[in-house]
Amino acid sequence: MDLEERVLAIVGRSRGGLTVEAVSEAYAKDMEKDIKETLDRLSQEGQVNRNRGANGQPTTYHRAVIHRRGQSPASE
Repeated sequence: MDLEERVLAIVGRSRGGLTVEAVSEAYAKDMEKDIKETLDRLSQEGQVNRNRGANGQPTTYHRAVIHRRGQSPASE
C-alpha cells in the first residue's frame, strides 16, 4: 500500500476531521508492525544490533559497527 492509499484509509476510518498531526500519528502506528519486522530482519542479517530492554524497557536498535580483529573501536 503506498502513502496515498494509507492516508485515504486513515481518513476513511475517522468520524470527524483530522489534523496533519493526527494523520501522521495514525500512519506511524499503522507502520509500527512493518518497521519492527524490518528491524528484526536487519538484526538477523547483522546490519543493525538489537538490544533487548531489561525490566520492561523497550528493545533498542543500533547501527552495526564491524571491527577488524585486533583493533579496538577507539583506534578506528
